[in-house]
Amino acid sequence: RPAEFYAHESAHFLTSHHECMSKNKPSFELEAAAWAEDLVFCGIDEAGYGSASGSIWVAATIWPKNSKILPSMAGIKDSKKTSPREREEAVAMIKNSCQWFVWEIDVQQIDNGNPYWLRYEVVEAAVGNMPRMVTCFDGNVALRSVNHCNTCQIKGDAISISIAAASILAKHAKDLECKELHEKYPNYGFDNHSGYLSKDHIEKIKTLGPAPCHRKKYISNYVKQES
Repeated sequence: RPAEFYAHESAHFLTSHHECMSKNKPSFELEAAAWAEDLVFCGIDEAGYGSASGSIWVAATIWPKNSKILPSMAGIKDSKKTSPREREEAVAMIKNSCQWFVWEIDVQQIDNGNPYWLRYEVVEAAVGNMPRMVTCFDGNVALRSVNHCNTCQIKGDAISISIAAASILAKHAKDLECKELHEKYPNYGFDNHSGYLSKDHIEKIKTLGPAPCHRKKYISNYVKQES
């Protein structure tokens, strides 16, 4: 993997905040730890990495310093625990409440590169030069930067409002893409499996062959190789 990346569990100001993991709802506790050091907290998550079709969507949110939990934020949680309708409702509130970013890594980029690291590279390219920032990725891998602090948080979308909001933005973008893919390629069932390799999806690929939206490196085991 690229030398500019590395894995670690948390930055120094997060190490005393692992008790947040036991809570049922995300909060601003991780953000507050950064704000206390006069840092900007940027929460990051992605959707579609494991899908065999379409793009990977990466999102980030930056909330105003000293933000408080409001009743209107009830829909901000791990996107895997929300329905498409709930995500759509939450997206409007998120976009009106914070600074947000959504980036697309398309099929060609995925097939020609390393999708694992592309997720981190797109963020670094966009926010890498922002001053006094800590970027916090959902998961257990962060990227190295000479300009600001980078960290990560396992199950971050269940702990941090910023990461949970990013997860909703990313998943909503993937929802919209899958809706478009289903309209364009109705025989593949993108409205049911969101591009993931379900038994039915694999059978469709074997029977119909791949569509242009399929990631070649993800479906190579199910496609006849030309001699």
